[in-house]
Amino acid sequence: MFVNEREERNKSIRTSWDHVLERAEIEGMPFHSLRHTFGTRLGMVGTDLGTIQELMGHADLKMTKRYYHPTAEHKRKAVEMVDHVTTILTTEGVDRENRKVVNIENH
Repeated sequence: MFVNEREERNKSIRTSWDHVLERAEIEGMPFHSLRHTFGTRLGMVGTDLGTIQELMGHADLKMTKRYYHPTAEHKRKAVEMVDHVTTILTTEGVDRENRKVVNIENH
């Protein structure tokens, strides 16, 4: 439930949004931007695009992609993860007889 300064219930979340922006002295942030934030945050915690599409009620995956805006930092970390996996795959192997991972460089 969203209430105003007099603790009266607001009739819509939109009214609450407008009051919050006014009190915070924020201009030019449409209510719709919350959908972009929702889609982006879902993606940044690893939610697949199909699930984001379903949660946002999009019929087309192209529309979902319009709502996902990963940050430069998020993209950088994604590339670092690939580098980490590549390092593991090229420097470790499996000793099938003893069923354990071994470092190839020392083997």
